[in-house]
Amino acid sequence: MPDSRRRRFLHASGVALLSAVAGCSGLLAQDEMPPSTAEPTAAPGTETPAGTDVPTDGPSSTDGGANLRVVHAVPNAPNIDIVVFGDPALKDETFRQISQYLYLGAEQTALSLVATGNPDRVFFEETIDFEVASYTGIILGEAGNNTDRPLEFRLFEEDLSLPEQGSARLQFVNTAPDAQTLRVVSDDEALFGGVGYGETASTTLPAGSHQLEIRTPNGEAVTTTEVELADRGVYTAFGMGYVNPGNAPTNAPFQVDVAEDGD
Repeated sequence: MPDSRRRRFLHASGVALLSAVAGCSGLLAQDEMPPSTAEPTAAPGTETPAGTDVPTDGPSSTDGGANLRVVHAVPNAPNIDIVVFGDPALKDETFRQISQYLYLGAEQTALSLVATGNPDRVFFEETIDFEVASYTGIILGEAGNNTDRPLEFRLFEEDLSLPEQGSARLQFVNTAPDAQTLRVVSDDEALFGGVGYGETASTTLPAGSHQLEIRTPNGEAVTTTEVELADRGVYTAFGMGYVNPGNAPTNAPFQVDVAEDGD
């Protein structure tokens, strides 16, 4: 069954929040937005419903700071630099690239996303109040003005608590700009009935090999991916690209890229 646990999301005035299936997204960070001077708001508390395990040490330690990886999921955007306190921390990030983790201080951090080779083209700029935790930031949507999915940057705090012995946890993120919802089927069993654009859903599976099939709401197969889940591993499957690339501004077919969280 999908994990109904609500994640604790990072709040900052210019940062959109990656919503869980039952949640809602926050403020959008538009393509080439001007610098913001607004103050970040405080992060809310963690909610752990009855019957769930208290989080334990996960695959990686934050060692008193914040870990951040960034995923470039904008099919028609140029390569992007991730700039921290005015210096490029990650350079030339390409579409579909899942970065290594950056180690940041648990503090207010000036972070911006700019086009590689054209630092005047700023996609996002904000001061974010990071806590001691591990985060994934996703750049999603489409570049330019002729779109109803404007480029934005969304952050979520990763759940690195360990699943039970013999199991692994898998999260799916839908970043397809031309998809309202996507279904995920594994081994002929429906994992997620409908994951909306910019939303996530997670579930626990037996450790081992699994086939993930992504389908449209009417059951049409989009792509199939084989995944290998280690015992007590924690993973995120990022669905990136266009479901209908023939009608898209660039030829970027939908595919799923899987990464181990906290690795």
